[in-house]
Amino acid sequence: MVVKIEPPNPSEPYVHYDHHFAYASDSYRYLGAGACLIKSPRLQPRRVESPPVINDDSDDWQLTWTRTPAKEFELLVLYLETIQPVYPILDVSLPVGRYLVQDVPADLTPTEIFSLNMIYSIACYILPNTGEKHNPDPHWNLKGRVSFHQVNSLKYRSLASDYYLQAMEHLEAATMDPNMATLRAVLLLAIHSSFDPKSGNVGQQIALAARLAFDLEAKAELQELQSTEVEVLRNMHMTIFSLENQVASTLDRPALFPEPVCSLIARHERAG
Repeated sequence: MVVKIEPPNPSEPYVHYDHHFAYASDSYRYLGAGACLIKSPRLQPRRVESPPVINDDSDDWQLTWTRTPAKEFELLVLYLETIQPVYPILDVSLPVGRYLVQDVPADLTPTEIFSLNMIYSIACYILPNTGEKHNPDPHWNLKGRVSFHQVNSLKYRSLASDYYLQAMEHLEAATMDPNMATLRAVLLLAIHSSFDPKSGNVGQQIALAARLAFDLEAKAELQELQSTEVEVLRNMHMTIFSLENQVASTLDRPALFPEPVCSLIARHERAG
């Protein structure tokens, strides 16, 4: 409530003040002429936005997700561009990385099916933050609904769970032998647990990966691994070291996995 006081004589100079009153406890309370108040939004004219033009083929605006090879390849590319540089555990060279392509072969092994579904699942947690929105101002909350970002996150979180459950169907076959593929599968589980802690015990997964890495490094010293496998194993060692230090810092306990032998300068020179 605003009360305006007019000067007794319009010809005389007069300093204008707005005296503010607030309604509380069934009465008006005087707040003073210099009170800093924000005008009530109920008194402001409401601007009704026209509904955005939505493409029926765009899944960003739907609560469902049409599974197509093109969109699964989008998830794969997102993983390779976002997660692989940080945790380089995938071997993209042929024939090991034959499933990391747009046209996925039909004769995938259970281990490859497991790895591919885990990659899709992990990428689903990243896509809502990087996906392109067709309208910068979607107005999803005009009727009290959750925002576009929340809806998109919930949709892809549900999709991530579906891919994870599909991967779990091949978990036993993917971790049967103590080899590089098994170590990669365990590390994919650990990376996934960092996005969804309820899906698994990340501490146990890292500990299992560490034991597998020690066994494989012993084979590498006996020259029982190929040169490409040795390089990927070195990257896996660094990944385990990084993940284990993150968990140790979170739980405030010492890290036990040994630091990689190769120096960062040497790796930078090889990469250049």
